[in-house]
Amino acid sequence: MMNDVLLINKCNPNEQLEKTANISIIIGQMHKQATCDLIIEVLEKENYINLKDLILKYNGIVVTVEWEKVPNLLTALLKNGLLVYGAYELYE
Repeated sequence: MMNDVLLINKCNPNEQLEKTANISIIIGQMHKQATCDLIIEVLEKENYINLKDLILKYNGIVVTVEWEKVPNLLTALLKNGLLVYGAYELYE
């Protein structure tokens, strides 16, 4: 039996704002092409990340971004109607 366990890194935004990290963002309805298209459109328009730093996954996205940009990135996704369930940095 496989365990559904993820290890995540602790983040202190007051100390790590300029640190670049691979942030996983869980987004609903990723099975729909319209959702994937909207994510790309929002990220291109807002210019928060380089699209080469974006990975689309079955349950969301992974982006390489500075911690200080995460709140604005999440706000842009939410304002555009995307169903965001959480954001975290996976422990590697």
